[in-house]
Amino acid sequence: MRATFTGGTGHIVESGASIDSGGAFQTARIHTTTSYTLLVTNSLSRFVETTATIATTAFNAPAPSLGTGRKYQAAAMLADGETVLVTGGVTDAGTTSAELWTLAGGSTPTAGPPRLARTAHTATLLPNGKVLVANGWAGSTPTRVAELFDPMTSTFSETSGLMRTARTNTRAVRLDDGNILIAGGYAVDVIYGCCNYAQDAERYVPGTDSFAPTGSLNDAREIVAPILLTDGTVLVAGGFNGNAMAGAELYQPVTGTFVRTGSLITARFDHSVALLPGGHVLIAAGRTPPFVAGSGGDPSSSAEVYDQVSGKFKTTGSLNHARAGATAVSLRDGRVLVVGGMDKDGNALGSGEIYDPSQGNFTDVSGSLATPRFAMAAVLLSSADDDFVALLGGSTSGGGQVSKVELF
Repeated sequence: MRATFTGGTGHIVESGASIDSGGAFQTARIHTTTSYTLLVTNSLSRFVETTATIATTAFNAPAPSLGTGRKYQAAAMLADGETVLVTGGVTDAGTTSAELWTLAGGSTPTAGPPRLARTAHTATLLPNGKVLVANGWAGSTPTRVAELFDPMTSTFSETSGLMRTARTNTRAVRLDDGNILIAGGYAVDVIYGCCNYAQDAERYVPGTDSFAPTGSLNDAREIVAPILLTDGTVLVAGGFNGNAMAGAELYQPVTGTFVRTGSLITARFDHSVALLPGGHVLIAAGRTPPFVAGSGGDPSSSAEVYDQVSGKFKTTGSLNHARAGATAVSLRDGRVLVVGGMDKDGNALGSGEIYDPSQGNFTDVSGSLATPRFAMAAVLLSSADDDFVALLGGSTSGGGQVSKVELF
């Protein structure tokens, strides 16, 4: 923002910054329509006040596209903090592939493709800089095969041991000790075949390149998003086992067991989860009861916050748009971006909202995605001037794959 006035000294009320006539004032990056007040003091100590209103589109920064359109892919930021591995998913080419994407250089295919074509899987950065690719559908059934991506050679190799359970529809969580926890999901049943809601859990141990058993969930569930808390435990809340679930559990890495904690106020699945300051967790949107078989359930606009000290959930402000399958990203300033997802008719959404924990409410961001989408991947990037969220891939309302990368 640049201000021009005659004589005196200007002050930006909102920041306390001083500005001379014709000088430029660097604002924080603006996601919503924002007003700044310029107060000018002249030689007679008289004040002149004016207000400038700035409107901008949040999703307007240019970014290079992926090499191929993808949906239900997995992505992980590599240890350099700049390169994103994007692997698998349903692709335009219909083949097994992976690529390395950077904001500065765009997309480059990995030197070698993944060993296995898979969708709805996970990619998790390990302490040694490699990436564990696990879970997911391989054809018509979930797979036990897991792979390691080595950024030094840009190639994939299978882990020494298979996963203990072939599963999909869950997330992998890196624990403080570097092990990877994988719990629940939709899994191949040793008795009934494919598939059933999984109750068991396992840990990938990088030191032995193998999977080890750990305690089981108290309740089988899929379409759930476990999240690591600041005290090292893992919260597993909600999910689906034929109905939307309200129960929540905490994984205790020291004992290798799951213990029950407070229940969600509203049972839900396909919801968005993000860590808030102070160890709190935002649980937002998703599909909530009543669930009618075959309908997929209507998306919700409700949200709640988990307090890891009290072990209880409390309601917070609702989203402005009901959505399911949305992407949530914790920003460095403590707020949370919730973007995309599906509406009640299954259409992809292009809108985004910001949750402010200090206010307990959601605010629409300006503008919308150029390509509305769900089933996307998101990573937090840093540049010399700002932080960005890169939204990669995803599915359109018509089921098409998206190659366009958009920045928030």
